[in-house]
Amino acid sequence: MPRYVAVGIMVGLCGLISVASGADRIGYQQKGPKDSMDMGQDFVNIHRYNKTDKSHGNSYSQSGYSESLGDGLEIRMVWMPSGAFWMGISNREYLSGSDRWLHAVKLNRSFYIQEKNVSELEFRYLLGKSGIQTDSFRPAIKGISWYDTIAFCNLVSVNKNLDPCYYSDPDHLKVYNVSDALSAHPVFWKESANGYRLPTEAEWEYSMRMNAEGGRQEIKPVPIEDGWEWCWDWYGRFPSHIVINPKGPDSGQFRVLKGGKIQHSKKVHLSKRSSLGPMVEDRMVSFRIARFAD
Repeated sequence: MPRYVAVGIMVGLCGLISVASGADRIGYQQKGPKDSMDMGQDFVNIHRYNKTDKSHGNSYSQSGYSESLGDGLEIRMVWMPSGAFWMGISNREYLSGSDRWLHAVKLNRSFYIQEKNVSELEFRYLLGKSGIQTDSFRPAIKGISWYDTIAFCNLVSVNKNLDPCYYSDPDHLKVYNVSDALSAHPVFWKESANGYRLPTEAEWEYSMRMNAEGGRQEIKPVPIEDGWEWCWDWYGRFPSHIVINPKGPDSGQFRVLKGGKIQHSKKVHLSKRSSLGPMVEDRMVSFRIARFAD
């Protein structure tokens, strides 16, 4: 790409978004009634452990909570505020490719994301395969298909009496289960459900950037682990315009992977993305779960 074209693109993008006070506030420049969006409170103030919801049986807070699976197993969830950010390639990451164009994303719902990847013990415990010695399990479950992660999310939701997110029919009548996963049955996401699910690609990258690029200190960091992680989205090219709550294309052949192999520098590019067929079980691919907070 000619240098003057690249400069022109960046100037145009900067005209859409203005950054104030570092990573704390990002605002969209209004162009008119049809194009304007209210971006007044992108990163909100957080008071650590100042709100609880005892109706669920656990201590919930704006900072996060621990979800008990039984037999001493707990999944730690970290709270992420709604907000806006630059998604894709940045001038500090030196990546290229039309599937990584820098673009503005707004997430208008706060959410929780798992602090660490799902462990093999957690995964097999919910599937009723916990009869193996604990120390024989790997820290993160790997070598599972995208469909397996969908079934696991629903198992956690059912375990905690939450409304499952995934169904095998578009009317959301039949809950997606392990048998559906084994047959690679199509998945339908009920977005109004309060249960557990895979993070979208935007949620994954937002959470990792909050950690790596100096988000508010009250927000607990979410570590990037070695290897790829499944996301909800079908793989596709990024849009060239501002998007709100993106979930990827409506269909496709491959699902998004985020993360990657951490090299000798102990760093991984936050915008790095790959793809894999949802039926493939790759030993370098794991996952973490998420759920809406509101």
